[in-house]
Amino acid sequence: GGRCTSWLKDLHLGAPLSLVGPLGSFFLRRPLHPTLHFVCTGTGLVPLRSMVKELIASGEIHHHDVTLHFGARHERDLFGMAELERWDRQFERFHFRPSLSQPGEAWTGARGRVTDQLQNTELPVDDMQIYLCGNGAMIDEVVAMMEARGLHRRTRRVVLEKYFQ
Repeated sequence: GGRCTSWLKDLHLGAPLSLVGPLGSFFLRRPLHPTLHFVCTGTGLVPLRSMVKELIASGEIHHHDVTLHFGARHERDLFGMAELERWDRQFERFHFRPSLSQPGEAWTGARGRVTDQLQNTELPVDDMQIYLCGNGAMIDEVVAMMEARGLHRRTRRVVLEKYFQ
């Protein structure tokens, strides 16, 4: 149902197709610091999941404390949970922290906005990098929170990708 769906459906086998690769600057910054925090809302999970997969494939997941904070409104908005929960069990230094701002009664996980969860987390700002992806308001709030704790964007240890304001 996206913009290109009907266009792609109408393509004939063998039709020429020109594509442009990724052009962004949202990737893991090396050298990696001992502690990595990934914070996302909604579909902002997708690039952060890819970064975690890269850490797993390279074996670096065993050498860094990695926490993925995933915020959504409702439980139905969460996706990829089985894989993320499996990684949480499989890798001693990987921690998955989903939170819901409007949870149903059956939700047993963290309640509140992902920024609330991060605010209540002790962060080793001298030895960490933080990657933010998703809602622009969430990103602005986390950047302000990090700067108040002494971790400034100019250090290049705060890496972000805003999807919308």
